Amino acid sequence: RIATDIAALAHDVGHFGRNNAFCSNVSHELALIYNDRSILENMHAATCFQLMKVRGCNILADSSRENRRQFREHVVGLILATDMTSHFEFLGKIRVRAAHEEFNPQEHAEDRRLVTHCCLKAADLGHAALPWEMHEGWAHRLLTEFYEQ
Repeated sequence: RIATDIAALAHDVGHFGRNNAFCSNVSHELALIYNDRSILENMHAATCFQLMKVRGCNILADSSRENRRQFREHVVGLILATDMTSHFEFLGKIRVRAAHEEFNPQEHAEDRRLVTHCCLKAADLGHAALPWEMHEGWAHRLLTEFYEQ
């Protein structure tokens, strides 16, 4: 689905090198706007849809209201799923569901949603599984971000 691709592309759009805890602790404007809940993820989702409103960028312009609603719900859900504060809760959900004998992402929409969220989360964190030569640059960026906070 194109919505999954858009969510993957936009899940960190506008990121400015600070994390949610930092934004909350310094009462950053975004923390106030998003009430200290998934601050950056909410900003990424909002920015994605603001960008799509730009003339020539609205891939949903000719879609029905229902298709736009479903698209937005899917994209926002995926982007919000990248918030690490809900990571272990998500892992618990996927473990419980995957252990269920009726787990079938091809037939059950909820299973498909969980697997899609899992894929985006894995891609978001996947640099840690790369060979050191490829991961090193990302590790240094993260260290710099954490140090500056």
